[in-house]
Amino acid sequence: MTLGAGILSGVISPFIVSWLQHKVIWKSQKKLEIKYSVFNNAVKALSQFATDALDPAMQKPLPDQPVQRKTKTRKETDEMCQEARDMIKAFFSEEAHSLLNNAMRTKISIQNAPNQEFEENRVKAIIAMSNELGIR
Repeated sequence: MTLGAGILSGVISPFIVSWLQHKVIWKSQKKLEIKYSVFNNAVKALSQFATDALDPAMQKPLPDQPVQRKTKTRKETDEMCQEARDMIKAFFSEEAHSLLNNAMRTKISIQNAPNQEFEENRVKAIIAMSNELGIR
């Protein structure tokens, strides 16, 4: 009986351990990696937004455009910011999403550089996301 139980546990236990590794360890690790990637992209989007907003050449009024945005950004920056908002909403808390959205909606321009409100909002969003990741 003991020999049979030993053989049975010797055969079954590797399958159980493998299943547990996949379900518990691997899935949580993969989720953390995805969230970390989303976090990095959001931080890059905030940085790119600030870079575009404070670029004098980009913010220069164009005479051939009757309607102009208050803060001009490149198409790539707009896409990056929208993707960051969507991914943060999907993978993080509503608070983190709200703080990121607030930072991206802060009025920032060359005339008020350095913009203290934007810097504070950006830091709040980054802290909230990094707390959720457990890296702060």
